[in-house]
Parts: sequence; C-alpha cells; structure tokens
Amino acid sequence: MSGYVDQHLQVGEVVEYRGRPSKSAALLSPTIFLILFEILDSIDRNLSSKTAASASVKSGFEVLLGIALLLFMILVVIGFIAGFIFINSAEYAVTDRRVVAKYGLLRRKSADVLLTHLSGVKVNQDVFGHVLGYGDLLILVSGGNRLIAGIKQPQDFRSALLVQLDKAKLLRGTAAYSLKTNSGPPEVEKTLGPPSDRAQIVETVTKSSTKPTSGKPLPPGTSAQWAVDPFDENSLRYWDGDRWTEHVSPAP
Repeated sequence: MSGYVDQHLQVGEVVEYRGRPSKSAALLSPTIFLILFEILDSIDRNLSSKTAASASVKSGFEVLLGIALLLFMILVVIGFIAGFIFINSAEYAVTDRRVVAKYGLLRRKSADVLLTHLSGVKVNQDVFGHVLGYGDLLILVSGGNRLIAGIKQPQDFRSALLVQLDKAKLLRGTAAYSLKTNSGPPEVEKTLGPPSDRAQIVETVTKSSTKPTSGKPLPPGTSAQWAVDPFDENSLRYWDGDRWTEHVSPAP
C-alpha cells in the first residue's frame, strides 16, 4: 500500500530522499511521564503502608497524590498511543521538485513546498534532540514558514535538500544559483548577486529574435555555444554548431 508521499507525486516526479520519524522524539514525553508515575506510585505505596499500620484516615496530601497518579497514568497512555500513531503515519521526502511531509492522524499536519519557493532551511534541536539524534526542520518560504517535526537525523534530511537545490541550481545568493531556459539551447546561466538582491524579479534569459540568422559564421568545427551576436555586440546569440539560431540573450 503506497503512502502519502507516493500518492501525491506528480507525473514524472522522483523521490530523491526519504526521511524517517524519530521514535525517540515520539516516545520521549510518555516515557518521562511513566518514570514520574513510578516515582509517585512508590511514594504513595510507602504512605499507604504507614497509614494502614496506624489505622488513621488518609491525609489530604495522599488524596492529591492519588489524583496526580491518575492524571499521570492518563498522560502515559495517551502519550504512547499518540507516539505510535506518529511513528507509523509520519512521512518526509525530498523530490526533484518539492519538499513533502505529513504527520499526525486525527490532526494531520502537512507541508508541500516547491523547491523554487524555498529560501532556506534550519535545523532545530534541543538537548534531548542532540543526544538522541532527532529534531525539527524549519522550511523558510515567503508567506509563512513550514515546520516539519520529529525527524530522525535532521541534518541528513537538510543535506539531501541542499544537494537537490544545488542540482536544480536554486541556491540563491550563491555562485551555484543560476537560471536555465526550459527550452532551446541549454547552457545559458545568469548568476545572481548577494542575498539582498534575491527579491528582484528575474526575467527569462532566452528570447526569440526576428533578426536574420545568416551572419558571419564561426570557424568550421566550432561546437554549439553562446557567442557574441554578429548583429548586436551587446547580446549573445546561440551557435548550434552549423548556424546562428534565433535564440539571443543579454551579454553578461
């Protein structure tokens, strides 16, 4: 039976990395409640043996202790049920297009972020997370960040995401960030400036030209490449190996 991620893949979309929910993150809280319950239960048994020996009525402290034991038992049961539901329902994945995550059953939480909309990712770990190897990921996107909770080895998930961003040339503000045309000649790249320029709108690099393509040819044997446009020295035109094409781009 396919899971949430596989059911929501688009046509041609490929899963590059799958994260796993952390059992430690899911079961830590109920385990702590269980330890506290055992401690309180031990105290309650000692007090009960003393009051039984003296045949006296239970004190107010013992009554409150009994109520606390009941509450802790409820928290332990609910915590373990919720933890096992989390472990068996949480899914995290990085595809060649998106970050996809889903966890929870009755109160489902999900995140579905296109790589092109992602501006950063942060790992949040508390002391227990550092020791037990789990944490949360904060996916930074414009219009509201997305929290992905309870991932085992979150640094590995973050690294896989950064690798995919690098493959897609979407590491904004770095030398690795470039834009490529969806059709026509490949190899046109435009490196963005510092992070302060990230918000600027970047137009399509390649456009069609109505100028003739019969300009002075490049020397025989010249491979396909972008070269100075023979009709406009301020532009680049694509040479396909045999002739000048209609694809032009502003010179860098």
